[in-house]
Amino acid sequence: DFVRQNLLDYKLTREAMSFMSLRIRETDVADDATRQFVDAHTWPQPERGDVFLCALDAAGNELGRATLDSNSDDVQSQAAEVLRKYAPAPTDAKANWDSAFAEAKRSGRKVWARIGQRYCGPCFRLSRWLDDHREQLERDYVLLKIDNVRDQHGYEIAKRIVSDREHFGVPFHAIFDAQETLLADSEGPTGNIGHPSGVEGQSHLRKMLTET
Repeated sequence: DFVRQNLLDYKLTREAMSFMSLRIRETDVADDATRQFVDAHTWPQPERGDVFLCALDAAGNELGRATLDSNSDDVQSQAAEVLRKYAPAPTDAKANWDSAFAEAKRSGRKVWARIGQRYCGPCFRLSRWLDDHREQLERDYVLLKIDNVRDQHGYEIAKRIVSDREHFGVPFHAIFDAQETLLADSEGPTGNIGHPSGVEGQSHLRKMLTET
C-alpha cells in the first residue's frame, strides 16, 4: 500500500509517471535468482517498515538510492522529492514536432506521428513493432512519438495528430506530408485501430502505408 500510494500515484506526484516500476518484496528474496539479482546490484535488505529505492536510467546505470521510513510523518513529501530528483526531464513535444517536419522536408519523407502514454500496453506493443521494422520504415517516414500527458506541449501537439477530435484512444497515429497535411490516420471503419492486432486493424494499417 505504501508503494502504491506514495511511489506509483501519478495524480499525487506527476513524476511517478516517468518510471517503470520493479518491486521486490521481502518474500521474493527467498528465491535464489532474485537473491543473486539483488546482491549483484548491492541493494541492502531494508529494516522492517522501511522501503529501499534505487533509480536506474534506461541503460541500467544507477542514478541514486534512498531509504524511506514508512512510519515517518513526512514520508509522502520525502517520496515525492526522490521521484522528482531522478525523473528524466520532460520532452518538448513542440520542438520534436518541428524537428520531425524539418527532417521530412530535408529528406523527402512523410512524418508518421503517434500518441502514446506510460500506462498503455497497446502503446508499448506498437512501439516495439515500429522498432522491429524501424530500418525499413525510416526509408519513407520520420517516426515521431508524443506523450500527451507527460510531454511539454503534449496536449497541444496531440490535438494536431487527432485532428481536434474531442475523444480518442491511444495509441493513435497519423501520417502527414512534409507540409503538415494529414494523409491518413488510425481511425478505421470500426474506430481507432491502436496497435492493430486484428484483421480489420491490420487491413487499415496496410491501407495507411500503401496510400502514403
